[in-house]
Amino acid sequence: MVLGADRIECGTQGLAQLRLEKPIATARGDRLILRLYSPMELMGSGQVLVPNAQKHRRMDSMVIDQLKQIAAGSPQEIVLKAVSDSLFGLSFGDIVKKAGLSENQTTDVLERLTASGQLKMADGKYWSSATYESLASQVKSILRDYHEANPMRSGAPKELLKSRIARSADQKDFQSLLTLMSREGEIVVTDQVIRLPDHSPKLTKEQATLAKEIENLYTSNRAQPPLASDIEQQYGTLGRRMLELLVEQGVLVKIAPEMLFHRDVLREIESVIIDYLKEHGQATVAEIRDLVGSSRKYVVPLLEYLDSKRITRRKGDQRVLAKG
Repeated sequence: MVLGADRIECGTQGLAQLRLEKPIATARGDRLILRLYSPMELMGSGQVLVPNAQKHRRMDSMVIDQLKQIAAGSPQEIVLKAVSDSLFGLSFGDIVKKAGLSENQTTDVLERLTASGQLKMADGKYWSSATYESLASQVKSILRDYHEANPMRSGAPKELLKSRIARSADQKDFQSLLTLMSREGEIVVTDQVIRLPDHSPKLTKEQATLAKEIENLYTSNRAQPPLASDIEQQYGTLGRRMLELLVEQGVLVKIAPEMLFHRDVLREIESVIIDYLKEHGQATVAEIRDLVGSSRKYVVPLLEYLDSKRITRRKGDQRVLAKG
């Protein structure tokens, strides 16, 4: 099938896609000769550009331009162009398909481009350095504005950045960008928020005192801590805000919408439960309640949280170690 024209005239060059009766092994750059079956006449010769291309439309201008670039460019230029055209990078397999190179050729080219700094790699995806720098600049600009507008917050929610930067991208693509920026030291990523490395919450003396007071409530009440609604009732809206800050900082861990534990207390409780299950094999909710000195109100959500973290799992009315 001729691409971009009705026919290729004798003595001229053009693009075509060949459909074969059965698969054959080819690589980019392989030379070929076309003959008629009968009579056995020479039709022409050519060179393989993309060995494993999908079926194209005859007049697809984008495909035709891409094939012309492949025909004219070196393997490094072709790979760099393919990756640069993708806003959120390409996997190795996608690069092989788009560049029309063998896997060995692609590996060699990627190693060279990465070593020269023209490509970056994170989470199995390759990024054009120029594209990465553009996206990273946008992320840092958004974070600077967010920190300025929200000095009390530890950082910006991931959802905010994704909606501003990568709305059309899937979560894996967005996470790949965060991984790369974090590795480059341009941002700090936690479970909750993203921030610039030099940012820390700016609290007034009153706010800092309140945050510490609330933290102390969670350490002193250990396995029966106050609910978030209790804090808001006692300290008002600012109390709720300090709770959010302590969660963002990882000081408090949310195990249910209104239920939080201090990270040190939670770590101790996890250790106690794990040791008990290692020794006894299983435990009921009531046994764990007595073990940690709590009540069913707290222990049921706590065990559901541990189940979600694959520390424990439910087995009938018992809990056992998830990896037991």
